Amino acid sequence: MLNFASSDPGVINLFPEMLDMFELAAAEGRDVLELVGNDVMAFCDGLLEGVSAQTWTGKMRAKMNESIHKKLGR
Repeated sequence: MLNFASSDPGVINLFPEMLDMFELAAAEGRDVLELVGNDVMAFCDGLLEGVSAQTWTGKMRAKMNESIHKKLGR
């Protein structure tokens, strides 16, 4: 996840929650893919959804939209 996210506290604060989630699943004997599903990137995207403006992808998306709107005069 750090490949796409920043070291912003909003992103870093996700890690204790993720750790708790994985520890609970392990204690219940659940498989990792049972917890996150087959689409691991979709799982990560879901976790980062609340802090998307602070992620590299979110910043690049905003920059691209701004650039396009500027070129179109909007």
